Amino acid sequence: MRKAIKTLLFVIVVLMGFFMASISKASETTYVYNGTYGYTTESEEEFEIVNGVKHIINRGTGISDSGKTLKPGRLNHIFVADIKNNDSLKVVTWAVKREDNSGFTRCALLDIAKDYEEKHPGWVILAGVNADQFYTGFGTGLGSNGTDYYAPQPYYPYISDGDNLFAISPYANCNNIAGFKNNGDDVQIVYGTSDRSIKGLYVYVYDDNKNVLGTFPAKNLNVLDQLGENETTVIAPYASETRSLVTLSKSSTNSFYVVENPELSYVSNSEAWTWKADSGYNVNAFFGKGNISKIENSISLNTNSFAIETTNLELKALLKVGAYVRCQYEFDDGFAGIEEATGFHTCHILNGEVQEVANGYNTPNYPRSMFGCDDNGKVYFIATEKSTEPKDGMRGQEMNALMLQYGITNAFQCDGGGSVQSICRNEDGVLDYSQSPYEGGYRPVLTGHFIAMKVESISLDISDVDNNNAKVKVVDENKEYGQLAIKVRHDENGEEKLQIIDINTDTIELNNLIKNTKYSVQVCIKQADGTYKELYIKRAFTTLKDFPLINSVSIKLQEDKSYKIEIDLLDVDEVVQKASIYVNGKKKSINVRDSKITLDFEKGTEGIFNIYFEFDCTFNGETRTVKIEEYNLNATCDIYLEHIKSSIESFFDFE
Repeated sequence: MRKAIKTLLFVIVVLMGFFMASISKASETTYVYNGTYGYTTESEEEFEIVNGVKHIINRGTGISDSGKTLKPGRLNHIFVADIKNNDSLKVVTWAVKREDNSGFTRCALLDIAKDYEEKHPGWVILAGVNADQFYTGFGTGLGSNGTDYYAPQPYYPYISDGDNLFAISPYANCNNIAGFKNNGDDVQIVYGTSDRSIKGLYVYVYDDNKNVLGTFPAKNLNVLDQLGENETTVIAPYASETRSLVTLSKSSTNSFYVVENPELSYVSNSEAWTWKADSGYNVNAFFGKGNISKIENSISLNTNSFAIETTNLELKALLKVGAYVRCQYEFDDGFAGIEEATGFHTCHILNGEVQEVANGYNTPNYPRSMFGCDDNGKVYFIATEKSTEPKDGMRGQEMNALMLQYGITNAFQCDGGGSVQSICRNEDGVLDYSQSPYEGGYRPVLTGHFIAMKVESISLDISDVDNNNAKVKVVDENKEYGQLAIKVRHDENGEEKLQIIDINTDTIELNNLIKNTKYSVQVCIKQADGTYKELYIKRAFTTLKDFPLINSVSIKLQEDKSYKIEIDLLDVDEVVQKASIYVNGKKKSINVRDSKITLDFEKGTEGIFNIYFEFDCTFNGETRTVKIEEYNLNATCDIYLEHIKSSIESFFDFE
């Protein structure tokens, strides 16, 4: 049995109809601010990904500070989500943890999004861009070379899943952070620039269901002196100048509650960094969580573990082996309840007021990643391309003018240059890059922020696709829905054809399909009134092309004692890209576009001919070389279709 597609999807979200809308700004809308800087939108293509989330491809021309029209061909990818009015959507931030839970690792943005989906079953990423800048290496340079004693880590604070993973930056502050509310407010972003502050280090204790039993302030990180009354400390090793973790030892009449194998334990700044002390950057920063594995009166820690010591009787009563704890630095009340937040390099618009952004970083034409919101509950992500001409990146001032066109009232720039990446789901529901790479490939980055959507737990499996048939399997994982159905769509002569099939068994066979045609399958719920509610679970497949056929091969002896080989090749769908014939080990190329092919072989070939064909066949984007079964022929004889068609069956037997 031929197999072309065998893909098991556990809840893949795909579009309700990823479509191109009209070009809405073809009339060349120009926005100018500060009297000079501006941006003219020349064309705009709008696609709906799913559930009202849009992908806008904007092309235009910038206007410089002198009013000069800049090079045309600016290209911006804009993603818009109405978070306020759709509770199945939210903005999330994410970074990929190291395997040993000692920190984070850099990845391409697409891999960060896929890791989020893997760690959050029931949620899928619809679109997103790279987030904060990040330190790349280990060293003492906190400037443009991007090195730090702990690497990688973001330049600014970072919150994910409610965890304040980086509350304090390597510059010893908690500024330049923007949080996503993900609620019903008109303005979806809360931000902190120079007035954000830290309340201190706190210890949380949870029950077996991850409900908070208590929250307790700590005196400081790594207090190695004896604690006073009602005091708490968290002890966690930090990096030395050789990058190894410093061993921290302490004995006490108090108990140490040790988390040996944490979900995460990460000191991202330390008072002990003497070179930073001269610059005023030597403050403690830490995040850790996990289950307490042992209780001791003496500790010596030199791995990514941590321990809690306390004289607080209420906290002591909650701490025990197996108890789940989280230790993190808390922001002031302005960020209370914020579960997702990222740092930003430049604030572009605040409360509708355009900010002055002219500096050495914003003046060049860079690719840039931005995010923002309007006053109607919508969130925007923007990524600007710079690859081949005429694409030329964007100045920061041009970005301001562009965002004014979309009514963005709060806007922030994450990063610029080769780190800029954007992704979204394409028309087949596959998460992929939406822009060209700046450097020939996609640079590994640390964090991304994304538009995520909650989806139904229904799996969709499409298999055994051939020219005219396919199998569809739909399983309601949690048995929470009633009558399910599928809508099968395809385009025939420019007209959409729709078939609705009620699901009475797990697997449905689709027959009498049109060869070489793209079909989409969407899961639906059949409602009591007989109508069908579409779910956001969809998959596309393409039926096979016609197989190439060799109708006949003949060998005839010529008067000059050479041999003429004639091949009648039928390849209606032009599957064969390259073909060769081997006669007694000698190879000749075949023009696969000729219906009748004649090849002359030199004199002197006698007796039995050993013949086989080698075809490079391309089908649905996959290419493989296929060797047709060998045949031994006497001169002046023919091979006909019935003798070789069985070997043709192997052309597209994709396992």
